[in-house]
Amino acid sequence: MLKVKERSGFIILLTGVSGSGKTTLGLALKKELQQCDRHPVELIDGDTVRDFYEQKFGYGLEERFAVTKNIAFAASLLAKNGIDVIVANIAGQYIVRDFLRRKWENYIQIFLDADIADCINNDPKKVYATTMPKDNPQLLGVDLPYERPRTPDVIVHPYKESVEDSLQKIKAFLSQKGVLQK
Repeated sequence: MLKVKERSGFIILLTGVSGSGKTTLGLALKKELQQCDRHPVELIDGDTVRDFYEQKFGYGLEERFAVTKNIAFAASLLAKNGIDVIVANIAGQYIVRDFLRRKWENYIQIFLDADIADCINNDPKKVYATTMPKDNPQLLGVDLPYERPRTPDVIVHPYKESVEDSLQKIKAFLSQKGVLQK
């Protein structure tokens, strides 16, 4: 007997500059959603996608957009099959986030509003330490513009609040929208 799909999944984009805590918050949010909800949850991290493609893509704006399009396609397939998806991706331009909004149903945008100086000082993945000394580092927020989201659903402040505080904001929004089942 065929099982009828009950619902489409939702897609949460965690957007912010490198080092803003997208992966950390994404992992914590995935764990939280798995505990609160009976639906499967997947996390797609931009760095993991780049590793999968064995660094085929560079870091210019067009190449970044190409990576994001690959992520968008995978996330939409998962969501169409009832899987909730968390996407940790810089998605640093209006054109990129507008593309995602057009392609994704049940889309939620979370902006990790972190000061670039805090990200450079923290630098958990050593992105800034290894890339900034280059002549053309191609870092969003440094030599490439990071365009702050115009209308994110939730704004969190990674260097001013704990991961738990950020999760509470996100959970409150998801509950308000009827996405999160208690």
